[in-house]
Amino acid sequence: MPDALERHILQIKRENPSYGKQRIASILSHAVGAPVCANTVAAVLKRHPAPPFSAAQAGSRWRSFVNAVCGRAATLDFKVVNDVFGRQVYILSVLHLARRRLLVCNATHNPTSDWITQQLREAFPLDTAPKYLFLDNDPLFANAVATTLPAMGITPVRIMPGRPQMNAHIERFNRTLTTELLDQIPILGAHQLIRLLHEYRRFYNTARPHQANGGEPPDHMPAPANDTGVPDAIASIPWLGGLHHEYRRAA
Repeated sequence: MPDALERHILQIKRENPSYGKQRIASILSHAVGAPVCANTVAAVLKRHPAPPFSAAQAGSRWRSFVNAVCGRAATLDFKVVNDVFGRQVYILSVLHLARRRLLVCNATHNPTSDWITQQLREAFPLDTAPKYLFLDNDPLFANAVATTLPAMGITPVRIMPGRPQMNAHIERFNRTLTTELLDQIPILGAHQLIRLLHEYRRFYNTARPHQANGGEPPDHMPAPANDTGVPDAIASIPWLGGLHHEYRRAA
């Protein structure tokens, strides 16, 4: 194995301790253009011990149904956090299931029906509305289910009470958002959080690898076709003040 490849693996792991072998392999293969398998990454990390990362696994008839319609479906959910002053902040995220593209990730101290309606309109402009939208039975969604979604031609699919696993994609995203952003910063209020969420959305869609997309981000831009093999150097691009990094071939 080229020394440069091992150096890149260790750099990515050092700068992002929570990243596991599959994610590092995806970054190198798809963003940097240096193909490497997860087993090779694991061998390097074993020689330079690092804590393993395990992703949650799930399988059910319901998930099979969701997967069957994911090209025409999206999901949304609220996550409630407290800022440093003890005030509740509501984070609304809307995720398209086809390539796990994050359509909306916004925050407010006061999630009114009008505010939720505006987020849905921004998520699905013009003729981009999906056929189905999965959501829970939160009373905050009542007006959207009754009026907004039907007017947009969207069929709301309410999950069963007490069964968050039926909306597993957005639940998994909320855990990812918590681990990768919310646990890392003090939340001063909605305005500061909105700025961070908007940058995180750009990172999530353009730079963060997704296993569901074969290791590519939702808005994937492949490495230049004439760049093959392991580069001598890679460029490290920080996101969110260095909480995460994007990697490309160095110019």
